[in-house]
Amino acid sequence: MDLAQAIRARTSKRLIFILWIIIELAIMATDVAEVIGAAITLNLLFKILP
Repeated sequence: MDLAQAIRARTSKRLIFILWIIIELAIMATDVAEVIGAAITLNLLFKILP
């Protein structure tokens, strides 16, 4: 049993839903940081923006 399965087996459905929302928000924040980092890199390399 991995960590995700153990948490699901031992917690309530409400807590599982709250954890799922928090995890989704963390994934979105990471994706936004990657996009901003890529935009800064491209701007530094190619001077796309004024």
